[in-house]
Amino acid sequence: MTSPHDDEASSSNPPPPLTASRIYIGNKAKEILATRDITGITKLVTNLCYVYLLDSLLMDIDDLRGGLKKESLNDIKNHVSSCLLTQETSDEDFKLLSRIVSRVSVDVFIASKPWYELCSYILSLDGNKKALLLFSELPTLLDEEFLMPLLENGFGLKIVNVLLMNQDYDEEEWCLGLEAGFSLILQLVNLKNKSLVWDLVYVIVKSVWEMVNVKRREVVVRKGFVRVAKKVRREALRFREHEYEVVSRLGLMIQRINGLGEVTMMMVTMIHEVLERYYMGGQVLNHGLLNQFL
Repeated sequence: MTSPHDDEASSSNPPPPLTASRIYIGNKAKEILATRDITGITKLVTNLCYVYLLDSLLMDIDDLRGGLKKESLNDIKNHVSSCLLTQETSDEDFKLLSRIVSRVSVDVFIASKPWYELCSYILSLDGNKKALLLFSELPTLLDEEFLMPLLENGFGLKIVNVLLMNQDYDEEEWCLGLEAGFSLILQLVNLKNKSLVWDLVYVIVKSVWEMVNVKRREVVVRKGFVRVAKKVRREALRFREHEYEVVSRLGLMIQRINGLGEVTMMMVTMIHEVLERYYMGGQVLNHGLLNQFL
């Protein structure tokens, strides 16, 4: 059951990150007072305010179909890189930063600017979740120069291992693996190595079959495809023929898997509907049905 306060927060603006909680601020304040370091106060205020406001601003620019000015693009990119590299972040803050990276990277890659720090940062992350989350948020604009270091350092294998893991099963990690695998397919489909694209397609199909028929985790599969549908909704305006083809074929392959329940099948069908309505500037989809599964 949700409280009226929860309803109010969800209906207008998203809730603040965990670092804005009273407990976090209280503990940080004690640390700062103990050291009498004015730079600590500055850093705390910056963490609590500046990045969150930047996310709001970028959302407004995105809604208006605008872009960042070339004069400010490098400064914003460098600031975001600094946030990723130097600041301690909670899981909620990292999700916020990942969204910001995604919006900034659209203009970075459209302008054909390199972002070596971002590629290196993804490779430096320990564990799987943060790396998969950050990669999944990136737009389908990455060039071969950005992707090849990731592949050469085993990022594709990391996705495969998450999707086909038999032990230490983690629901959130599997959903992130599905979204990251789908995102990598979209990134690679226009490059020379098409075989890797279809290798990933078959890994996803195999993983979904195992999740449904062996591990009995169809609810998790459904959550994963909600994320995939949202990814298609964000990216389909940039799709070309190859992206359209691979998404359509993957959807048909998933629909043929025995054991899928009615609701999960509906989510996979919705991916086709989102694709058809957004591809090449199609009509805007009513988000109500999709959002009720979030």
